[in-house]
Amino acid sequence: NPHTTVQRLDLSSYSNMPPAKPRDLLFIHHSCGGQWFAPFGSSEGTNSICKSDPNGGNLRALLKQNAYRVHEAAYGSRIGQNTDVFDWLPKFRTQMDDILRCDHQDTLYSDSRRNQVVMFKSCFPNNAFRGEGMSPGNPIGPDLTVWNAKATYSALLDEFRKQPGVLFVCVTAPPLASKQYPTPLWRQIARRLKGTQRDLAESGRLARQFNQWLSDTNGWLKGYPLKNVVVFD
Repeated sequence: NPHTTVQRLDLSSYSNMPPAKPRDLLFIHHSCGGQWFAPFGSSEGTNSICKSDPNGGNLRALLKQNAYRVHEAAYGSRIGQNTDVFDWLPKFRTQMDDILRCDHQDTLYSDSRRNQVVMFKSCFPNNAFRGEGMSPGNPIGPDLTVWNAKATYSALLDEFRKQPGVLFVCVTAPPLASKQYPTPLWRQIARRLKGTQRDLAESGRLARQFNQWLSDTNGWLKGYPLKNVVVFD
């Protein structure tokens, strides 16, 4: 239900001043994440790490102004390549040390620095939920159901608990939208026959249900004892 009241984390007691010392921040992302970080301008960049973009949100520059040293991993790198819902658990389980030492793509720091903030975001296809699924869900999927997604994100907390000095920022996936041009009839028929025809209204409802569970203090983070995980929805 899009009108369900969500109890969000109250951050009002925390200062909005820049940190006293520079902080290293890594953002693992694809496509829309690169646009969000980039300044507005012509399309320029590689592997979704955009120097500028027509949809630029300029977040990289704002972070830098506030004493964050910004690092990115995206397409074309082992650290940044796989960002689907069921990729995060094996990624953080097996690559955590490299993630915390990541300077850019797969280049690691040459000194003892580590990233104190790790943002991570799946791309918009990860909102194409196929149903609610069955409780308690399977953390390795592979079916993209709400319960399977809940199971894999719940298992992620065990990995974040091992890094109490790192702030993990989970960014929810951007919404799916209809194409602005018609899909050919033959493709619509093929999708129906294969069972891959998307119902955006239903998948959108399920995606909102999942994102509300992530961001609600009575959802994903209920009972989590540390303060090193937040959600940006």
